Amino acid sequence: MKETIFLKLLTLPKQPTEELLEMYKNKYEDYKDLQDLESVFLSESAANPLFGKIHSVTLGFVNNGMLRVQILKGTEESVLTELLNILNNSSSYSVATWNAAFTLPFVTTRMAANNLSMSILPPSLNHLGMRPWNLKQTISVSEYVQGIGWFKSTLLEHAYNLGIDHNIIEGEDVYKAFLAGKTQELDDSEVDYIKTLVNVYYSFTGEDKIFASEVTVKVLDEDVEVEEKPLLQKLMSLGNFTTEIQEEIKELIGKKKLSKNDKNNIESLLLSVYQQKGDKKAVKQKKEEEITNFVKEL
Repeated sequence: MKETIFLKLLTLPKQPTEELLEMYKNKYEDYKDLQDLESVFLSESAANPLFGKIHSVTLGFVNNGMLRVQILKGTEESVLTELLNILNNSSSYSVATWNAAFTLPFVTTRMAANNLSMSILPPSLNHLGMRPWNLKQTISVSEYVQGIGWFKSTLLEHAYNLGIDHNIIEGEDVYKAFLAGKTQELDDSEVDYIKTLVNVYYSFTGEDKIFASEVTVKVLDEDVEVEEKPLLQKLMSLGNFTTEIQEEIKELIGKKKLSKNDKNNIESLLLSVYQQKGDKKAVKQKKEEEITNFVKEL
């Protein structure tokens, strides 16, 4: 089985300012009872990246029957930056999360809110402009175990069905535990969640369940530096020939006068990483036109 990093976000509501509460009300007033607006916001908004934020990230990796878990804490920006650095340095790994449709957009939305460039997004978290079947390095465990079934079960329902014991704090109880200062209980819950996620997944893939775990908690400084990806890796992982990438190429070339042969080599190199194996004919043609038009102007 391909090596996999298991991922869990712990999200909390943002501070309920008057402006944020008004936006929340406008979005949900047709669907929720908002008589006690602030109370509903604090108990439910952590599930939406516009109104919630990432408090910590928990990563799990199985090695020789041992589950190694790392919890990343700090400012949201530092936690996100460290997560991106870890996954970019583990580019051959798949990332497994319970619900990729929640986790991936939450990460990218909070990246944008923290002014983190999408050019540093690792392939395993990149969903931008994609459909679920285009995700090559992401495992949405809920979708995997559901298969073609019409019914959906939660992670904890699967755990109950499989006889997997756990002590997971979920829903609005997470914020209550945070307010009560139950840091250790929340950490234990996140570790238990990762272990449960691994064992539910392994129950369906035929792998042996994991019982032993080793946990480290990493509290990050505010100024974690982004480890910049090489230019071609950016293009490959983003799958988008952005203005930022184009400007970086122009800067690298500088004032050098390019021969026809130089341009042909540049075009071939860019296309070799930009066009993907799974691209349809129309997509490949569109990408080729983008690169050809760009190179002509160099």
